[in-house]
Amino acid sequence: MYYADNECTYKESSEPEHTYTFTGHCRTTHDLVEVTVKGKDLFKLRSGRVKYIQDAFPYLSPDEREFLMTGFYTSPFQEEESQVGNELRIDVNKDELPF
Repeated sequence: MYYADNECTYKESSEPEHTYTFTGHCRTTHDLVEVTVKGKDLFKLRSGRVKYIQDAFPYLSPDEREFLMTGFYTSPFQEEESQVGNELRIDVNKDELPF
């Protein structure tokens, strides 16, 4: 959780459940991202009782866990766009190439 620890702010809440909400900017889109984790699960990860972030926070999406670790986040809109298979097509006239 290097990115969350060093680049994000957090808010602690105790109602209705003890949680931490980490807030920071995505490193690629600069969009503001918020990820909320349960306090008991954060304690398990920090204390070493759980080794992997996916085991500590199985209820988070892979993108949310990635954001906590590295600051990179794929929004649902970006995922949908990438599933459509957008392609960049460049037409080049071979006679115009310098080689």
